[in-house]
Amino acid sequence: MEINVEITKVMRIPREQSPTQIMIDQTRLENVEYFKYFGNMITICVRHTREIKSRTAMTKAEFNQ
Repeated sequence: MEINVEITKVMRIPREQSPTQIMIDQTRLENVEYFKYFGNMITICVRHTREIKSRTAMTKAEFNQ
């Protein structure tokens, strides 16, 4: 499996705000505070994790049919 480091970004949901430094092939991945996933805005705010899990489960169920 190959990762395209030019478009890959990192988002960490920490208890304390601190940037994550992940390196792949000597390229540091960009840290983001939000991104769009299946039409929804995912943010660092932890309160949205239930929505993420339920929508991911719905998506997996649709793919498995």
